[in-house]
Amino acid sequence: MLEKFKKFNIEYKNFIFLIILLIIILHRSPYIFLEGRFIEEEGAFWYRNLFLNGQLDTLFFISNFSGYLNLWMNIAAFFSGFVHINYAPMVTVYFPLVLLMYIFFYILNSSSYLYPTNNSKYLGCMIILFSPVMTAEVWMNSLNTMSYLGIFAFLLIFEKKQFKYKNINFLLLLISGLSGYYASALMPVFFLKYFYFRNKTNLINFIIISCTSIIQFSITIYSKMINEIASERFFITYDKIINYSYNVILKPLFGRELLQKLISFSNYNFLILVFFIIFIIGSIILFKIIIKKKDYILNLIIICFLIESLLILFGSAYKDFVGGRYAVCVGVIFSFIFFRIFYIYKNKTIKFLYGFIIFIFLSTGFLEFKFLNQYPHFLSCIDCPKWKNEVKKWELDSNYHLKIWTYPNQTMKLY
Repeated sequence: MLEKFKKFNIEYKNFIFLIILLIIILHRSPYIFLEGRFIEEEGAFWYRNLFLNGQLDTLFFISNFSGYLNLWMNIAAFFSGFVHINYAPMVTVYFPLVLLMYIFFYILNSSSYLYPTNNSKYLGCMIILFSPVMTAEVWMNSLNTMSYLGIFAFLLIFEKKQFKYKNINFLLLLISGLSGYYASALMPVFFLKYFYFRNKTNLINFIIISCTSIIQFSITIYSKMINEIASERFFITYDKIINYSYNVILKPLFGRELLQKLISFSNYNFLILVFFIIFIIGSIILFKIIIKKKDYILNLIIICFLIESLLILFGSAYKDFVGGRYAVCVGVIFSFIFFRIFYIYKNKTIKFLYGFIIFIFLSTGFLEFKFLNQYPHFLSCIDCPKWKNEVKKWELDSNYHLKIWTYPNQTMKLY
């Protein structure tokens, strides 16, 4: 009887926590949940392709410039074809909302090596939602949902016991692997998981992610052969490394606002030197923790981090930028390194230190979540184009270029 009561109490707390997370999400961007939006290629490429070539063609649509399949975006565009054009942007908004809520549901209801207690599950959800790298650029649009899918694949690696809704996870992992590279890149880690924990679920996960990796790699090779892929991919430059240091190492820990204030009061070259020294010291400390603790879970997190780091350094479409959407998945994984160290140490002083680091980046992330955000026009309608009004103008003139987000310059043409 007592066990049943405890289980009910946990389920009740989890339900309330999910509702709170949903309210916070809706509060961040109420306009886009009420009115919907197409953001950049969602409308200009995917919905236009749907309009011209039909739903079936859209399911297999590939942008060779990106050099990979984005199946999640294809599916969202496919379903947007079932509703009137006035409501089509709502579909591409609510698709990532459903996914994000499922990720939180999965965390709260799964048994994982990553979050050993119920409270750690709450903390894990908050890291994903409030991490300073969770930029507004990827917020509630299907185009960049691949970042969420990469995080889901990362979480799936640490599953301890088979999840109740395993078939949903299998399907979602398949979609994740065929939606960009963030999930497929983790194929070596899925192999390690199966190698050490040989069971049917781990084998299926590994087979799924291996197949998706082969498909994505083949598409990339083909796009490269026909010279349609972004020309600056596959090159690592000094500027990329500096940008990586800021967006993947520093920003997840301190947030943008605090870092920008430090930069404004300091000499740039001096900051580079300080960061290099801190990086060396931090690497030595982390290496000592790895040797001392021999924690299999921490090692897997670090391997995931290194893989995703190499992915964005090689895969970024720009010669000097790996921030924004590129830094989301790897930045969240970086935060989980501190999360794991916090839980494996019993020493109160060390535990307090890493707990304080987590408190700092969650606090800065919370502040930047809505009110101190660098890109408020991604979250709110600030003189934004009203989609239904744009549709009315297009119905009067089929050559009219409909204005979409990011406004004021982004437009789409249906014919």
